[in-house]
Amino acid sequence: MLTNSSSVLTDTFEPGENQLSSGVAVKPACQEADSAFLYGSDYRESWVTYQDSSSGKLVESVHLRWDDSFEGNYAQVRIAGASNGSVTGQTVRQVKPDESFSVVFTPAAGFRLAEVTGSCQGSVQGDQFNLLPTAVDCLMEPTFSPVLSTGKTFRVLLEEPVINSVYSGIGNLRGWAVASDGIEKIEIWIDGAYAFDTPYGGARVDVGNAFPEIVGASDSGFALAWNYNNMSIGAHTITARAYDENGQSVDSTSEFTVARFEKPFLQADDQVSLADAQCSLSGSQISLQDALLDGKIYDILLDWRTATQGFEIIEVR
Repeated sequence: MLTNSSSVLTDTFEPGENQLSSGVAVKPACQEADSAFLYGSDYRESWVTYQDSSSGKLVESVHLRWDDSFEGNYAQVRIAGASNGSVTGQTVRQVKPDESFSVVFTPAAGFRLAEVTGSCQGSVQGDQFNLLPTAVDCLMEPTFSPVLSTGKTFRVLLEEPVINSVYSGIGNLRGWAVASDGIEKIEIWIDGAYAFDTPYGGARVDVGNAFPEIVGASDSGFALAWNYNNMSIGAHTITARAYDENGQSVDSTSEFTVARFEKPFLQADDQVSLADAQCSLSGSQISLQDALLDGKIYDILLDWRTATQGFEIIEVR
């Protein structure tokens, strides 16, 4: 219990005492049962620290806020777990809508806080994330990357899908990765979930020229054909995660949007006709109205994409 004078009051139970069944909640109390209610006046936070029966670890619960002068709703900030590091303190926190605060992370030895994604808005500064005021519940998802020894290089770049671009149909999923200690594998993660390992070792003379000191840099590419129409319409992320021979990893993530037809793949005998379509041009874009595909009418917008050296669909209506 945290008092308004910043003192911490505790009530300790011995192992085996006050055991709670799964799904049972307890409100922390540090006062006599018949005494005056001091939450919000003398007490401003309450929480419990308990031993998880399955892991044996001590877990600090969400800190319940008590403030008689505040009549609004608290937003709940959750911090997700991650490999190679952890959050300092509780993983769920309550904040007022006009409140800013910082969350401190503890990276594992040899790692640093690389980024914090999720729905919480803010910025990374060292090993802490500075949260901007929020009136809605949000989630922080930290990522920790290795701190390399002096003079060593470990890089991965996902070149396609291009960040903030629109994709439709079958396109590229490609990039490159180099490491002073050698690349073991490259994983592809889609919308935060592992999808597959991608083949590695494609010719990349440009990367070899950029990293002449790294053995094998000229054969550091990865690429495959990817059907973006198999993804739902809207926003997505793809992450390329490279592992070096020491088991350390670095990520490169692209946020993009999928625009697609109703059918994920049009077969050779599916009807495609532009006989009644209207075409207009504007700058680098081509607009088609009333295109017929598989019995449905679409308006389609194409734009020039440097990465593919061709016109690509960026909008389907």
